[in-house]
Amino acid sequence: EDVTGCLYKIKKGRIFKGHYHKYSGELLQIINEKGKATVVTPTYIKTIEFGQSIFIPKKMPHAITIEEDTVFNIIWTPKMKDGWSGKFIKQ
Repeated sequence: EDVTGCLYKIKKGRIFKGHYHKYSGELLQIINEKGKATVVTPTYIKTIEFGQSIFIPKKMPHAITIEEDTVFNIIWTPKMKDGWSGKFIKQ
């Protein structure tokens, strides 16, 4: 009950710039067979593919590079009160 979720379809080559979620952790799960993305945080770089997921704790800075056309199931917990909430990191 205390989650916000969405399906997100995104094309190869797209980059989500560094950001963090102040109040919510984020679960990313790739749900299409050819999907592939790389998640970069201050402590690790991890590539995930179809059937894999990764949890990013609240306040953890992260960026995401889309390696192939990808469909994510994204869940934030606790739920976001006023829609998507993220703080982009100045570079």
